[in-house]
Amino acid sequence: MFNPPTAPDTLALMVRVSRMYYEQGLTQQQIARATRLSRPTISRLLDRARRAGIVEIRILDPVQDAESLAAALTRRFGLREVVLAGAAPGTGGDPRQQVGRLVAEYLQRLLRDGMTLGVSWGKTLREMALALKPAHLANLTVVQMMGSLTVLADSVETTGLAQEVGRILGSKTVQFLAPALVEDLELRRRILSTPEVRQAMEYLHRLDAAMVGIGAISPHVPLVERGYFTAAAMERYRRLGARGEMLLQFFDAHGRPIPELNRRVVGMSLSDLARVPLVIAGVSGPPDKSEAILAALRGKVLHVLITDTETARRVLERADEDEPATRRAARTSRGPHGRPARKRTTRAQ
Repeated sequence: MFNPPTAPDTLALMVRVSRMYYEQGLTQQQIARATRLSRPTISRLLDRARRAGIVEIRILDPVQDAESLAAALTRRFGLREVVLAGAAPGTGGDPRQQVGRLVAEYLQRLLRDGMTLGVSWGKTLREMALALKPAHLANLTVVQMMGSLTVLADSVETTGLAQEVGRILGSKTVQFLAPALVEDLELRRRILSTPEVRQAMEYLHRLDAAMVGIGAISPHVPLVERGYFTAAAMERYRRLGARGEMLLQFFDAHGRPIPELNRRVVGMSLSDLARVPLVIAGVSGPPDKSEAILAALRGKVLHVLITDTETARRVLERADEDEPATRRAARTSRGPHGRPARKRTTRAQ
């Protein structure tokens, strides 16, 4: 609290001495010579300036800050665990690479022979694959969670990431031998009925854990950069309520899938993902993913979030800003006497 002394000349002297010491970096001896005061007098003035509130000293503990952010996210959204990268400023490195390394470390602590792991795609998960240490988990099964986005099904840039992870871990890999996006719904139905795709879907229905990325609804995302969607399509999807994307499927601000935008996708649905015992999201920007992460957290699909501290901070800030609107939406969704309004459900595509 600012509590200045009564004498204006003393106040001005304390401000002057404090600026010389804290802003200009002069020593107390140098200040004493410049002001023609004794060094003990300078020390007393600095002490009085702190006690009067003219000078405030704050100690920032980046590790504790990250721990506080992680604890706040865990409590607020009922997560099992939040792991944050980039806790210490000035340590250097790309946040996406830092998050990728943490995802790799988390995954290698988690995996056991006999498990079935689903792997999605994304730049952060690509960094995870680069950071993985070779292992020999012959009874582990790694499953590609959706069809291929490229002509080369084993491309590690996109949906071939599952094959790369399986190779590094020395495990069995189940490929999803189909395109990820189709234009014709009848073609999609026929693809899903093929023996190879049915077998991949059977593995996806018995996953022990899933590793996913989360995409922003922006013209500056890999889906647009690589030509799978246009910037205009992303703008239209936003107008239709899309606020995030997982497994090429779009969801709204409450994490609810938007069926009319997801009918082209061949792969695991978000409703099936919600039944997986452990869903881990590794996410970092650019672009800013906080809006998409918040929407996914509200959808209650994720169990573990691994991201960077700045993104975590933005998620909490967005949650605070949106809270009044969220409460209003909850009230309007209730029927008479405060009972939840009856909603017509739509089967996920």
